[in-house]
Amino acid sequence: MIITAQPFFDEVDLMLIKCRELAGLVDAHVIVEANLTYTGQPKPYYFDEARDRFADFPIIHHKIELPPNNPDGTHMPAWDREDIQRKELSRIVKMLHPEVVFYTDVDETPRMSTLGRFRQMKLQTARMEMDDLRYFFNRCDRTSHWHTPYVTLHDPKADWPPGFHNEAHPIISAAGWHFCFMGGRDQILKSVRAISHAEEECGIEYARKVEAGELPDLARTTPYPIELLPECIRANPQDYAAYFAK
Repeated sequence: MIITAQPFFDEVDLMLIKCRELAGLVDAHVIVEANLTYTGQPKPYYFDEARDRFADFPIIHHKIELPPNNPDGTHMPAWDREDIQRKELSRIVKMLHPEVVFYTDVDETPRMSTLGRFRQMKLQTARMEMDDLRYFFNRCDRTSHWHTPYVTLHDPKADWPPGFHNEAHPIISAAGWHFCFMGGRDQILKSVRAISHAEEECGIEYARKVEAGELPDLARTTPYPIELLPECIRANPQDYAAYFAK
């Protein structure tokens, strides 16, 4: 059994791209969605609202409730809520007993060919280096090296996924796409206010710039050819017109 595993906020279009890119390869996409953002703000279960769009794909959607505060009533840091959601994701994966797991966020899509390359490497775990697309499908930040997601042979004895924030594992280059902060100003603000970085100085400053009309670091991106995008985008670019820089 081959699966992807990811926490879910509201990234319906990006999740559909992942499902289409990996159709026929992946046996299930595991999604864990919470009632609160990492910063503790209430949110609906967005996946329920879009479930009909995923009728052709094998989805395991698991809903959880995150605590608004610590048990003693004090402020719970956003990173603690993220930790709870990711550990719940790991628990669901262990229940499935898969052979291979792609641990990603929704905005990280592995290429179809990555699994075969991983098998050829004969490793337990590898990080996936992805093209770092910023704000638009046709803009790429080639100054960065995005290799947070990873693929691993499932270890039922592991209490925590072995590749999470572990840079010791070998890298599979050109392994997919990171669709970072897509959807325009309002969606970017919605996302950046929900993630754990929102409580850090870097997140606060980033949100301030977006509120002022900026797209931080856009100047360091370069054009990205449509020929390098997932096949579902190449085949139907008109469906994703809002995601392309003019």
